Amino acid sequence: LKQTGSAADKLVKIVERFDAIHEFIPIIQANLLFGLDSDRGRDPVDLNKEFISRTPYVSHTLNIPAPFGETPLYRRYMKKGRILSSLPFTFYCKPYLATTIRHYHSIEFYEILIELFCHMTSVPQQFRAVRTSKSWIFKGYHPIRDFVLKGMIRTMRHILHQLKTDSKFRAFHEGENYVLPEYYHGLYEALLGPYK
Repeated sequence: LKQTGSAADKLVKIVERFDAIHEFIPIIQANLLFGLDSDRGRDPVDLNKEFISRTPYVSHTLNIPAPFGETPLYRRYMKKGRILSSLPFTFYCKPYLATTIRHYHSIEFYEILIELFCHMTSVPQQFRAVRTSKSWIFKGYHPIRDFVLKGMIRTMRHILHQLKTDSKFRAFHEGENYVLPEYYHGLYEALLGPYK
């Protein structure tokens, strides 16, 4: 969607449908996706933020493309050499990026991700979520979820710092260098524990 009259109208209709669903179903999750080839510029960022703001009672999950084997996304990205093939499968989930992004430099992409996650977990958004959720259980869920997401933001900020300060790390995420950065080696070995 582009931030045009048509996109704004579509957003209003989507929000109206979520409002209608919320009248009968108190707990709703919306899975958003950012980083597809159709995403470029500020439009998808601003539309996602607007949707999140207008549906505070929803548990928003912002995902990034993960090229799971033999999916259409995997085949398309593999053919174009856009999969970071030396990255272990363990990191095929947010906040880690396993592909190159078509219309965003890796630094810009992580800056936007942090912006979106910060918007989701902002104090005003948390307040609106608790105030508008119809389920008491869900009112308590929002702050817990936001606590977990803030941990993810810290990881994204660390990755962004690496991208800005380590040219080899940045080259890896731009698909220019296939050597797995030490950052991922260390994380992977820590996850393996005694099984490494």
